[in-house]
Amino acid sequence: MRRFDPFFSLHVRLGLVLFPAIAAFSSQAQSPTSMTLEQCVERALRQNLAKQARHLEFEIAGWGVHREKATFEPMLVASARQEENNRENTVEQFRNQLTGTFEEENRRYDLGVEGQVQSGARYRLGYTLNDLSNNLTNNVVTSPFDTEYQSFLGASLTQPLLRGAGPSVALAAVNLARALEDVEFQNLRREMMSVAAQTEAAFWDLALAENLIAVRENSVSIAERILEDNRERNRQGKMSETEVLQAEVGLEDRSTRLSEAVLQRIQAMARLRMMFSDDENNVPPAILTTGKEKVEPFPHGFEEAMALATQLQPDYLAQLEEIRQSDIRLAYAQNQRWPQLDLVASYGFNGLGASASDSWSETTDGNYEAWGVGLQFTIGLGGDRKARSELQISRLRRMQALNRLKEVEVGLVHGLQTGIQECESLMENLARIVRIASVRERLLEVEMERLAAGRSDSRSVFAVEEDLLLAKEATARSLNEYRKAVLRAELAAGLTLSKRGLDPQPGGPALVAEARLAPRRESTGSEPLNAPVPRSR
Repeated sequence: MRRFDPFFSLHVRLGLVLFPAIAAFSSQAQSPTSMTLEQCVERALRQNLAKQARHLEFEIAGWGVHREKATFEPMLVASARQEENNRENTVEQFRNQLTGTFEEENRRYDLGVEGQVQSGARYRLGYTLNDLSNNLTNNVVTSPFDTEYQSFLGASLTQPLLRGAGPSVALAAVNLARALEDVEFQNLRREMMSVAAQTEAAFWDLALAENLIAVRENSVSIAERILEDNRERNRQGKMSETEVLQAEVGLEDRSTRLSEAVLQRIQAMARLRMMFSDDENNVPPAILTTGKEKVEPFPHGFEEAMALATQLQPDYLAQLEEIRQSDIRLAYAQNQRWPQLDLVASYGFNGLGASASDSWSETTDGNYEAWGVGLQFTIGLGGDRKARSELQISRLRRMQALNRLKEVEVGLVHGLQTGIQECESLMENLARIVRIASVRERLLEVEMERLAAGRSDSRSVFAVEEDLLLAKEATARSLNEYRKAVLRAELAAGLTLSKRGLDPQPGGPALVAEARLAPRRESTGSEPLNAPVPRSR
C-alpha cells in the first residue's frame, strides 16, 4: 500500500482551492468560442498559410499557360535606321558609276506584323520604305543630291515540313504548361485534404480532452461526495480515520488526473489554432467543440474505394498528368529527329517615286510584282546527336513516370486495405468497450448503494469507480482513434474533401461538389468560402 504523504496532501488541497478560482478568472477573462467541426475545417481551409502557398503555386502555373499561349500572339515590329556611307570607287566601280567616289545618305523605315501559327509556320506582313539619296544622280540632275523613295509591300511565310511541323509540336509548350497546371491543381487538392484531415484530427483531440475533463470532473465529484460522507460518519463514530484518509487520497488522485486533462485540452486547442494560422490578434481565446457527429462505419468497401481513388486521389491524378507531360515531351523529341526542311515563300509589290506618297501609290497599283518560293534544307553532319539524346531521355522519362504510377497504385491498394481493415477492427473494439463501460457504470451504482447501506467501504467503491473511469476514458480514446482511422481511410481514397462538399475539382462522381477556395486577403472571419479559382483553358 502506498504511504500517505501529508505534504502531498497539502499541495493537492491548495490546488483544489486555487483551481476553481483560476478557472473562474480565466472564464471571465476569456470568451470561449463554440465551433462545429464544419466551421473549423472551413476556417482552416480559408486561412491556413500552407494551403495559401500551394494555392499561389497553382495560380502561378495558370499564368504559365497564359505565357506559353502568348507564343502565338501577333507582334507589331517597327524600325527606323539612318545610314551614311562614303567610299572611294574601284576602277570597275568608276567605269560603272562615272565618279571616283560614292556618297550616300539613306533612311530606312520598316513596319510589319510578325507571328507564328499552330502549324509551326512563321509569317510576316509588312511595309518597307527606303529614303535613298546619293551622288549618282549627278549624272542626271544638277543638284549634288536628289532623293528617291523605294518601297515594298508584301508577306513572307516559312512553313516547316519535317522538324517543327504540325500543331502537336507548335503547341507542345502550351500543353506542357497545361499539364503542369493540372499537376499543381492536384497538389492544391492534396494540401487542402491534408489541412482538412489535420484540422479534423485536432478537433477530435480537443473533443477527447473535453470528454476526459467531463469524465474526470464527474469522478472528482463522486470522490468529493464519498469524502464528505466518510467525514460525517467519522464524526458520528461510525467510520475510522483510515477510511477518511483513503477518501482524501482518492480525491487527490482524481484531481491530478483532471489537471492533466485540462493541460491536454490546452495542447489540443493550440494544435487547432495552428491549423487556422491565426495571428495573436485574431486568435479566439478558447474553443469549445459542438455538434458531435454520429459514429458510423466506413461506407465503402475496397473495390468501391479503389474506384473512387482513381477519380479523386490527388497523388494518382497528379501522376497521370506527369505521364501526359512525358508523352508530350516524347512526341516533341521524336519530331526533332527529322532534318529541317522548310517551305519559304514571299509575295509582294515594289514601288519607286520622288516622294513617299508616289512610291506608295505605285506599290498599291500592283504593277511591279515580286514573289518567290523555295525549299530550305538543314541537317546535322554528325547525325544530330543532340536530338538523338533528347529522344532517349524522353523515352526513359516516360518509363520512369509509368513506374511511379505503378508505385502510387500499389500504395493505394495497401493503404486502402489497411485503412478499411483498421476501421472495421476499431469499430468492433469500440462496441466492446462501450458495453464494458455500461456494465462498469451499473456496478458503481450497486457499490454506492452498498456503501450507503454500510455494507461496503471506501476502498471498494474507489476500486469500482476507478474501473468505470478507465472504461469511460477508454471509450473516449477508442472513439477518437476510430474517427482518426476513418480520416486516414478517406485520405487514402481521396474522399476527404468530396465527402464534405469542399472538393474544388469539377465533375467526377455525384458526391463531388464544385467549390473554389481562394486564399485569405484579410483575416476577418467573414470572407466567402467558395470564391472562384481561375482555370485557364
